[in-house]
Amino acid sequence: MKRYLIQLLTVTAVLTTALSCGHDQQSMRKETAESDKNALFKRLVTETWEAKDEHLLPVIDSLEAAGELSPAKADFIRGVTYDRARHIKVGEQYYAKLYETVDPEKEGWDFYLEVATRLSQIRMTMSDYKGSIDVATEILDRAEKAGKLNDGAKASYLWSIAVCQTGLGLKEAEQTRQEVYELLEKRAKEHGNGASINLLVFTYIIAETKMVQGDYVEAEAWLKKDEDMLKKFTQPGDSAIVREYNSLLAMARVHLLEGQNKGEQAYAFFRKSLPIVVISPECVSQAAEYLLSKGKYDEAADLYDRIDKSTPTDNKESEMNLENIGVNIIPRLQANLGAGRKDSAIAIAQRLAENYNQALNKDREDNAAELAIIYNTQGKEMEIAHQKAELSQQRLWGMGIALGLLLVFFIVYTEYRRRAANRLEAAHVKLQNAYDQLEETTAAKERIESELRIARDIQMSMVPDVFPEYKNLDMYAEMTPAKEVGGDLYGYVIQGDNLYFCVGDVSGKGVPASLFMAQSARLFRTLAAEGMMPADIAYRMNNALSENNDHGMFVTMFIGLLHLDTGCLDFCNCGHNPPILDGQFLKVAYDNQPLGLWEDDPFEGETIANIRGHQLLIYTDGLNEAENAANKLLGNKRLLELMSDTQSLNSHQVIDMLKSAVEEHRNGAEPNDDLTLMCITLNV
Repeated sequence: MKRYLIQLLTVTAVLTTALSCGHDQQSMRKETAESDKNALFKRLVTETWEAKDEHLLPVIDSLEAAGELSPAKADFIRGVTYDRARHIKVGEQYYAKLYETVDPEKEGWDFYLEVATRLSQIRMTMSDYKGSIDVATEILDRAEKAGKLNDGAKASYLWSIAVCQTGLGLKEAEQTRQEVYELLEKRAKEHGNGASINLLVFTYIIAETKMVQGDYVEAEAWLKKDEDMLKKFTQPGDSAIVREYNSLLAMARVHLLEGQNKGEQAYAFFRKSLPIVVISPECVSQAAEYLLSKGKYDEAADLYDRIDKSTPTDNKESEMNLENIGVNIIPRLQANLGAGRKDSAIAIAQRLAENYNQALNKDREDNAAELAIIYNTQGKEMEIAHQKAELSQQRLWGMGIALGLLLVFFIVYTEYRRRAANRLEAAHVKLQNAYDQLEETTAAKERIESELRIARDIQMSMVPDVFPEYKNLDMYAEMTPAKEVGGDLYGYVIQGDNLYFCVGDVSGKGVPASLFMAQSARLFRTLAAEGMMPADIAYRMNNALSENNDHGMFVTMFIGLLHLDTGCLDFCNCGHNPPILDGQFLKVAYDNQPLGLWEDDPFEGETIANIRGHQLLIYTDGLNEAENAANKLLGNKRLLELMSDTQSLNSHQVIDMLKSAVEEHRNGAEPNDDLTLMCITLNV
């Protein structure tokens, strides 16, 4: 369900942009005096969004060079391009830069509000709820002070705040949701169907978010509002928007009944609503997944075949990526196996076997390409700025020399004038050469330092800084690289009542370790999202990392699965430091190998029946092997002393205490290794 919610959040970026532009749809149709450049910009935004790829980027570059697009609007379209091409981190970089640098008085408040809307919403789709709220809150205040805040813009930003507050489980969300609902309801009454669509979408998102959080009472109330509104929709009953939304609401009602443990009632409603459900291509996939969960293999297989047949032949290979394999291909294989359709199952399995390596490599290439785009984009901008500054300095230097020579020419009238001028010229040449060498050295050093800072920022963005707010769960983690970039990592994935988490330490240091770290973090999130056991995650990660690993890099990792409803902990320790449970090292029965060394080696998992009320610390060797100036280690004995009396501290306080102890032990010495700490307590 969460996957469908994220997809819907992406769609709202289009639906709610109209709210923030400062004009209603009806009034926009009446504007006939737009400039050619403004019309070109709007058309390019639309075409870029519909293209879903990057083939229009050279056109944007040419139009900017010809002066048809301002640099700000060209960058905005580039952001839209990468956003739609699923390089959302790159898109976020463009939006964020524009938000910080655009002058709304020069480029226009409509454009500036649209930039802010895109930035807030793309951070929302990235689950950066805090970042989204910060932008929406700030732009609300700025636009109101400037007298540019109408009901449409206000509803748009409050929309983002409400969804993010709901996602974070904040108590303020209820008041914000109600305020957005009243604003959208008012606009729907004033402007008809165009504004009513926004009201429908907002209400549906809140209902789905509440279901993801397990609050089925609130979810049902919001879903009922949506269903009632759709019945009052003024478009004809066979319109596309009504048919599409009827499909979405029908599947939402099925998920709600299942969440309320009304399985039989849910299935009966599903059978009754199936003709409506299959109208929407998105809901066909949901319906097939639901039938599969109910063991209705024949019907599920038929729907998966329907999805496959509706996909154009030339698009099927491009859709063979890891996400599509996990979401559609493997479930389709399961459905055909369950239905006893051996020939179809064999064909699907053969297709999967032929394309899996290609999909895995494509996923790696996409990740690397996204990092390269961010790196190159920022690097080019910095290089241009540096060249401009260097040119300005050269001009000033040249003017100073010219004035000095002119002064000498008018003062010196004797025979020694030429010799003095020659000596001055020789000294100038030496000075200029020395200056040029110094400038080149300084520029190279600054460029390297800047590139490493960018790499560090990218790496730190790969580990979460927001942690789940779950009843009785106290969780916090931090990573501190010893150099500009490092090889430590941590992460977590929430799947219902299951919390997957990991802490890892890549062999080596610097940029190679950081790249291996990025691949490891990505693999963990992907495999954990499939609901595997820790040992299975370790096995799959090991095979992926060991492939083409010519440099022999590896990562030690502790992978855990905490069942939040029972307190049971399943884990697999892959050559990592043993965690500390209630002040004592956890006894690990299986000494599994680190990940990435030998392909197809088995991995053994272990289980602790219940860790409720117990404090669990997972860490990297930057803690117990921290060195001072005399190369003395902090050591395991001192570590256990520090953890002997921490039951009264929460997870954040435990990590702050350990970081302070490490700094005190180093006593000013440079860090010798990356330091990563994660503390988890499931209170009784």
